[in-house]
Amino acid sequence: MCGIAGFMLREGARPDSSALRLMAAALAHRGPDDHGIHCNGPVGLVQTRLSIIGLATGHQPMVSEDGQLALATNGEVYNYIELNAALRAQGREPRTDSDSETILHAYAVHGLDFPVKLRGMFAFALHDAREDRLILGRDRLGIKPLFYVRLPDRIAFASEIKALLPILPGQPRVNPVALRQFLQNQFASGEETILEGIRRVPPGEILIVDRDLRIEHRRYWSALGIAPRAIGLDEAQAEL
Repeated sequence: MCGIAGFMLREGARPDSSALRLMAAALAHRGPDDHGIHCNGPVGLVQTRLSIIGLATGHQPMVSEDGQLALATNGEVYNYIELNAALRAQGREPRTDSDSETILHAYAVHGLDFPVKLRGMFAFALHDAREDRLILGRDRLGIKPLFYVRLPDRIAFASEIKALLPILPGQPRVNPVALRQFLQNQFASGEETILEGIRRVPPGEILIVDRDLRIEHRRYWSALGIAPRAIGLDEAQAEL
């Protein structure tokens, strides 16, 4: 269980490292093994790490060799070994044994279609300095959490809502509709949370934030898009 957080400011502004440190402190319990802060242009990324794969080489935020891509991620990519083999065939050469680096190379090769290649449970923030955009994404079923908020000067994100509280301009207000739903069902569905303005990144989607802080939602997977098919017991057992 790692923690990620950060924000993208309007073009020309630069991140305040003290704000990033406050966000990191709020997520310290999620990553006792390591932590890191990375700033480039208008984007600041934070990660607190619980080491599982690539124990010695998986420090984050992880930056590409040319310095143009930076990644903070939480979770695990189950098929990273197979993906690395395919990426090597396309001229990429991972430097570490971390599954997080696989995400960087997959984006470099496949662009915004890269989440389709990933199998696992994950949430990530990827900054592409060359294209001036920040990409937020979650796994297909939303196993790993990721929240975001739009403020006048930035789009901020975090693995937990409490990591967003230090950068809010005032006291957060309760969202009565989401609170009522939570009290009735023990969860709030959809994108809304019990705090107004703070939303979830939907499962199976990426959010693309551009230099003007416009957000594009792009769905890469939906259970409704899976065509049903009849299979026998033996095939079902093999797939399981």
